[in-house]
Amino acid sequence: MIKNKTWDVFCKIIDNYGDIGVSYRLSKNLVELNQVVRMFVSELHSFKKIEPRIDTSKCEQIIDNIQIILWDNSACSVSILDSIVPSDIIIEMFACNLPDNYIFHITDKSIWINLEYLSAEDWVEECHEKLSFSNGHFKYFFFPGFTDKTGGLNFEQNLITKQSQGKQIIETKYGIDKIVSRNTLCCSIFCYENKTILSLLANVDENIIFIVPEGVFSAYLMRYSELYRITVLDGSLMVNQFGVYIKIIPMTNQHDYDQLLMSCDLNIVRGEDSFVRAQILSTPFFWNIYQQKYNAHLKKLDDFLEKYKVCVDDDQLFESLVYISNSLNTPTYEYDNSIFYKVHFINILQNLEKLQNSATRWQNRIMKIGTLARNLILFAQSREK
Repeated sequence: MIKNKTWDVFCKIIDNYGDIGVSYRLSKNLVELNQVVRMFVSELHSFKKIEPRIDTSKCEQIIDNIQIILWDNSACSVSILDSIVPSDIIIEMFACNLPDNYIFHITDKSIWINLEYLSAEDWVEECHEKLSFSNGHFKYFFFPGFTDKTGGLNFEQNLITKQSQGKQIIETKYGIDKIVSRNTLCCSIFCYENKTILSLLANVDENIIFIVPEGVFSAYLMRYSELYRITVLDGSLMVNQFGVYIKIIPMTNQHDYDQLLMSCDLNIVRGEDSFVRAQILSTPFFWNIYQQKYNAHLKKLDDFLEKYKVCVDDDQLFESLVYISNSLNTPTYEYDNSIFYKVHFINILQNLEKLQNSATRWQNRIMKIGTLARNLILFAQSREK
């Protein structure tokens, strides 16, 4: 039985909306399970990109029963933290280092959890739920993951599954029905700066349209469009040398981005939040993982693909998944552009139904682990004194 508890979720926004995206979604999922949540956020302008209702002038506000508090050096923020009483459970997102004036008030009545980044690496299982001692307090490490020995993935209890009419929604919303025919394939691209994807956009010659939300990659695409023989028709529409269109759309909130993922035949996602959404919404996708020093991110990519492999029953299709994934994520990867496109990307487009079936099998597999929010609640209850 789930007990109603109070939660403090601390998020330090670094870049690219990933930290705030994961933190906000987790907070909403906790509220869905009748928990009382306060979010402490280091800045509000990035937050507003994914939640337009945010008022950047306010130090404190409530949206959908989540109390949102600005966590910076402003007088109002310092005043709140100086006098605050910590909640039953404290979530430190991604080792963001809680403010000293908050730590000062923590007692052994609170359970302090450091929620780590998502990884498919095997060592995660060994470190999950482990205890450490920090700043005079005990702290637990909690790892999202893909097995029942981890905390699972960050999705809502009442998941809205893929709808058959989904493509019609985005066709109308973004005016795609005025650009291409109804049977045109659709691929969304939400990634980091990536030369491989630029090259793909320049060389693809299929009945497909690419949809790119505004952000890091759309700016990168605009900057190098002429070099890659991509013509800018207006501020939001581009076309390559073969007549394939690229549509740039405004940055969306989380609900609308989910609709985009569900509506497209294929998605290129990045980081953690969009990566998880592509999986949990059962969509075919490629993952542009956040690059780390010494190519440490490639181990995470390999370990994920190894786990995903159990749901792909076509060896040649899996080979294409691996080839394209490596090409997208290794700056020095020696791939042949003609093989990338003419062999592997074409193989993907020709086998989207198989890839969709694999995505559905994977969705069923990871949903059995339970939601990250529910698993966090059950873990916190098991550690109550």
